[in-house]
Amino acid sequence: MRWHLKTNAAKIAMFSFPFWTLPFLPGSFRPLISYFIFIFGFMYIINGFFYMKKYRKEDFFILSFLIFSVFHSVLMFSFYGGNVSVWINSVGLLFIGVISYFGYRYILTGIEFDKIVGYFKLPIYALVIIGWLEVLSSIGVLPFVIKSVINTLLAGKEVGRIGLTTSEPAWASRLCVFIIPITYYLYKVKGIRLMFPCLISLLLFFVMTFSLSGVVVVLGASVIYLFIFKFRIRTFINISLVILVLSLALSSLYINFKSDEHYYITRFEKIDKVDISDLDSILSSLSVLDGSAFIRTAYPVVSFRVFFDNPLGVGVGRYGEYFENQISRFGYTALKNAQVQRHISDRNADQRSYYGKIISETGIIGLLLILIFYIRIIRVLKRSKNDINKNTLLSILLSIMLANMLQFASYIMPIYWLIPAMVLNYADEK
Repeated sequence: MRWHLKTNAAKIAMFSFPFWTLPFLPGSFRPLISYFIFIFGFMYIINGFFYMKKYRKEDFFILSFLIFSVFHSVLMFSFYGGNVSVWINSVGLLFIGVISYFGYRYILTGIEFDKIVGYFKLPIYALVIIGWLEVLSSIGVLPFVIKSVINTLLAGKEVGRIGLTTSEPAWASRLCVFIIPITYYLYKVKGIRLMFPCLISLLLFFVMTFSLSGVVVVLGASVIYLFIFKFRIRTFINISLVILVLSLALSSLYINFKSDEHYYITRFEKIDKVDISDLDSILSSLSVLDGSAFIRTAYPVVSFRVFFDNPLGVGVGRYGEYFENQISRFGYTALKNAQVQRHISDRNADQRSYYGKIISETGIIGLLLILIFYIRIIRVLKRSKNDINKNTLLSILLSIMLANMLQFASYIMPIYWLIPAMVLNYADEK
C-alpha cells in the first residue's frame, strides 16, 4: 500500500509541477507541487525518528538550516519587531520549502530515475497544448477569449505575451528552461518520438515569452555547468569566445536596428543610456530609464548591503524593515517607482535573488549551513559513477537551479528542493 501511495504521489507531484500561480492558493508565487509535497515531508522525518532510518548528512544540514533560521527569526522579531503578517507568511514559506525537500526524498525513494522523468510526459503535453492555444489566440487564428480564459483559470489574471501555466512571461520563460532538458532526455535517450515536436514547441515558447531574466538563467546555467562539471582550460577559452561573439552580435543587431521601436530594441536602447561611472550611478540611471530592470538589479544589491550592515542576518520575514533606508540611496526617482513605494509601505520587499535572501535574512551561520548542503549535493553528483545520460541531465538541472537562484528569491521554488532530492536519490542508482 505504501508503494502505491508513493507512486501515485510522485505522479501527481510531477504533473502539478508547472502550475506555479493557481489563483486559489495564497501569495503571488504559489506552486501547487510545494503545497502538495509538503505533507510527505513529515512522513520522511517521522520515518527517520521512529523507525531509526538513517538520515544522510545532507538531510541533517538542511534540517539544521531550518531550525536555526526559524529560531533566529523568532528571536529577531521578539527583540526588534516587524510586520506580523509578513513575518508569519515568510516563516511559513520557509517551513513549507524545506519540508518539501524531505517530501521529495520520501516519494522518490524506491522509484527508478527513468520512471520519475517519465512522469513529466503529461505536464509536458499539457504545457505544449496550453502554449499553442495561447499562441494561436494571440495571433488571431483562434478567438482571443481562449487565451483570456486560460490565463484567468491558471493565473487569476490576463498575462501579456505568453504565460503558459504561470502569471508572468518571465516565470514561463524559466519554466521552459527547466522543462526543455527533460523533454530532450525523453526524446533522445528514451526514444519517445512525440517529444520532438514538444521540444520544438517549448523552444518557440521560450522565445515568445522572452525575458532578459530568462536569458540570464540560460547563460548562467551554461557557465555553471561548464565550470563545475566540465571545466578545462579549453572550456574557459571557449566560453570567453562565445561571450565575446554574443556581445558583438547583440551590439551589431542593436546598431543596425536602433531606429526600430520593437520592445526588445528599446530595452537595449535604455541599457545603452546607463551611466556606468559606479554601481550607485548605474542603478540610479536604471531607476529613471527602466523601472523593471532597476528592480531586478537593485534589489539583490540592497540585500547584500543589508547583510554587510547586519552580518548575523535580520531574520526571516524582517528584510522589509531595512529596505527603505538602502533603496533611498539610489535617488528620488527610485523612491517614486510604484512597486518600490508599495514594498516600502507594506514592508514586504523581497531580495529578487535567493542568494541575497539567504545571506540577508539568515546571515553568516545560515549561509554556511546551506552552502555545505549544496556543496555536498554537487560533490555527490560529481563523484557519481551512474549512467552518463542520467548524470548529464541531473548536472544540467542542478546548473539551471543554481542560475535561477540569481534572480528568484522564494523558499518554495520547487526546483530548489526537487533537484537536490533527485541527486541524492539517483546519483548512485545502478
